[in-house]
Amino acid sequence: MFKEHKKLYKAGKHWLVATLTVLSMGVIMAAATAHADTATFTEATTPTAQVQESKQEQAAEQPNLADQGNYAHLDRQSVNDQGQLNVDGWHASNGSIDRPYHYIIALDPATNREIARQNVTDQAVARPDIQRSFNVAGAGRSGFNVNFDLKDQLANLSSVQIISRYSADQAGNVNNFDYWFAPIVINRSNIGNLDRAVVKNDELEVAGWHATNLAADKPYHYVILLDRTTGKEVGRQLIQQMVARPDITRAFPGIYRAGQSGFLAQFKIAGLNFHHQLQIVDRYSKAADGNTDNIDYWFTPFTSTDYVNAGYLDAYNLADRKKITVSGWHANDISQFESNHFLILFDNTAKRQVAVTRATTVARPDIANIYHNLKTEVQQKG
Repeated sequence: MFKEHKKLYKAGKHWLVATLTVLSMGVIMAAATAHADTATFTEATTPTAQVQESKQEQAAEQPNLADQGNYAHLDRQSVNDQGQLNVDGWHASNGSIDRPYHYIIALDPATNREIARQNVTDQAVARPDIQRSFNVAGAGRSGFNVNFDLKDQLANLSSVQIISRYSADQAGNVNNFDYWFAPIVINRSNIGNLDRAVVKNDELEVAGWHATNLAADKPYHYVILLDRTTGKEVGRQLIQQMVARPDITRAFPGIYRAGQSGFLAQFKIAGLNFHHQLQIVDRYSKAADGNTDNIDYWFTPFTSTDYVNAGYLDAYNLADRKKITVSGWHANDISQFESNHFLILFDNTAKRQVAVTRATTVARPDIANIYHNLKTEVQQKG
């Protein structure tokens, strides 16, 4: 008469199942199912030291085969500014029995397309905490930590789904036992800021930053100057040297190249009209000329057609017939771009300019209190 019993044993790092057939005369025959590179053995022929070691491990880790749970958790997931997705977690279940190969797979759930996979069979992370919590096969070495390079994928990804797979197939394609984690959301925001726009050495200098994962596949970076009043582009510059912005990486850690998102560009002021509405557009493009397949960020215009333009002549003195002395004030934010301030004496009868002189700056806090929305500090001229 024959009787069959199921018994777990460890072959290397993996749990396997042995079927024990018992004859009525008391003889035990063991047929072990193992991976091709694992020796099949019986209790009668296994070396004594190996039996003792195996029994000690089994005594400490003997799984509860009645537990049908599939347990897993992603402890940490993040995308850095180099486009690397790091996932750190664990997956433990009796479903891993007879499935010695462990894969971590990254999937695009929007298209059901596999992005990449990694075989972590030999890189298992010890997790005694999971062993204590879940008495299932392999729980003590159920941890994993992997990195996926997404920089060539980020522009078209809205999320990534991680799958932990135990497989009997060395390639991980058949006879699998999976755990599908919740999708990891990819930052799709398009953000930026124009930090300054000033005139220096007869050039308009603009500086700021622009960061987005949508530009991960767009290597060309342009800063474009538009005249919104005329509707024309008045300048364009290819940014070949990015400005390091570690502050942006700290603020937005999930965006590719956030740490290199800064820009600095100069435009000749000849031909620019600061009384028009001027605007900066920052552009990442697939095209070398920056004209197709673009991701743009339109900054708020830094000049306005609605500037305050106010002034008053407080006093004048004609006592000295050789000169006239005047005092007053003139407030206008255009002064931040047109900093040369002149006073002109005009003969209104003859309709001609009589004289011109450079104005002397005089602080006028009383005017600043009235026009408190001015961007520039009110320095009145006398």
